[in-house]
Amino acid sequence: MLVACGLNHKSAPIDLRERVHFAAERLPQPLRHLVASEKIQEAAILSTCNRTELYCYSAEPDAIRYWLAAQHQVQLTELDPHLYFHQQTAAVQHLLRVASGLDSMVLGEPQILGQVKHAYSLAKQAGTIGAHLGRLFPYAFSVSKRVRTITEIGAHPLSLAFALVSQAKNIFSNLAASQVVMIGAGETIELVAQYFTGLQCQSVSFVNRSFDKAKQLATQFGGTAASLADLKGVLQHADIVVSATASCDYVLHRHQLEAALSQQKRRPLFLVDLAVPRDIDISIAEMRDVYLYNIDDLQTIIDQGAEKRSYAALEAEELIATYVDDYVREVRALSATTAIKQYREHATSMRDSEVEKAIAKLAKGKTADEVVQELAHSLTNKLLHQPTSAMRKAGIEGRQDDLLQLCKIFKPESDD
Repeated sequence: MLVACGLNHKSAPIDLRERVHFAAERLPQPLRHLVASEKIQEAAILSTCNRTELYCYSAEPDAIRYWLAAQHQVQLTELDPHLYFHQQTAAVQHLLRVASGLDSMVLGEPQILGQVKHAYSLAKQAGTIGAHLGRLFPYAFSVSKRVRTITEIGAHPLSLAFALVSQAKNIFSNLAASQVVMIGAGETIELVAQYFTGLQCQSVSFVNRSFDKAKQLATQFGGTAASLADLKGVLQHADIVVSATASCDYVLHRHQLEAALSQQKRRPLFLVDLAVPRDIDISIAEMRDVYLYNIDDLQTIIDQGAEKRSYAALEAEELIATYVDDYVREVRALSATTAIKQYREHATSMRDSEVEKAIAKLAKGKTADEVVQELAHSLTNKLLHQPTSAMRKAGIEGRQDDLLQLCKIFKPESDD
C-alpha cells in the first residue's frame, strides 16, 4: 500500500518539527533502517524546514508512525495529533500537490521541487526505492513542471525572503542605511541576499563555518566575508541578521549577542531565524530593542501575498486532480497488463506441453485424427479448469455477484 505520512507547518508547531527533522547528510542510515523490516518495502524521506514526510510502500502502514516516533524518541501520543496520513490515491495527490508548491508556506514556491528531487535521489542512493516509488516520484516531477507551465502558480513569486524584507521595512525607515549580516551559505541565504543587495544596503556581510563559502557569496553579491569564529565582531555593527544554517545547535547564543552589543549605542536589531532546527537562541527575544522572528512568525506576511495566487491555485488543483486520475488509471492498467501477461504465459506453457505430448504420440504411431482430438480435449479441460472451479465455488458459497461477473467474463462470443 502506498502511504504518505508526516507533519508540516500547518499541522505542527516549529518545536515539534525541529524534533522530527532529518539532516540530509544523515538520511541514508534512517532510510535503510526504515525498510529493514518486512513491514515497509520502499521509502523516501522529505525533511525541510517546513515539513517531514515519509513516502512508503508498506504492508503495514501503522508501522511508519511507530518508526518515526521511535526514531526521534517522541511519544506517539504527542506526535499523532499533528500527523497526517494519506493512503493510495490520496498519497499520490499529496505528493503531486507538494511538488507543485500547493502545500507550501509560500504558495507556488519553486524550491520545494528541488527538495523533493533531492529526497528521491538520496533514497535511490540508499537503495530504498522500488517499482512503486520509482514510478510515482518521476511522475510527480513531470506533473509539477506541467502545472507551473500551464498555470500562473509561480508568477510574481513570493518567498520567505520577500516576507522578511517586508517586515524589515516596518522596523527600519531606510533599509539602504542598514548593515546586514547573513549567517550560512545555502540556497536560502542566497535568495535573501538577492533581495537585500537589490535594496543597495550600506553593507552585507556573509558569515559561515567555512570561510571559503562565505567568500564565494561575498564575491557574488559584493559583500564582505567572515568565519563563524569572528561572528561577535561582525555583530557589533549589525542592524539586520539573517541565519539559515544546517547546524543541529544554536549558532548564536544570547551571551554572544549581549557581548557584541555591550559597547553599541542602543538601536533596533532585527533577527530572522530561517533554520530548522533553529539557529538563534530563543531567549534573545527577551532582550530590549531586539526583534526576533522565525519561520512561523513570517506566515501572516506570506498569507497576505498568497491571495494573489488564489485563482492560479484553484486551476492547479483541478489539473492535479486530473493527473491523479491519469496516474491511477495507468497503475491499474499496468497491473492488468501484468496479470494478462501471466495468464498468457500460463496458457502458452500448457499449450506447449500438450503439443509436445501430441508429437510424442504421433511418433509412437497414433493417427493424426486421434492425436488432434486428444490434444483439443486435454487443452480445453486444462484451460477451463480454473474458471469453472471458481464459478462452482462462487455458486456453492452464494456469491452471486462474483458468479455473474465470472459468467460475464467467460461468456461465449456471438457468432454474429
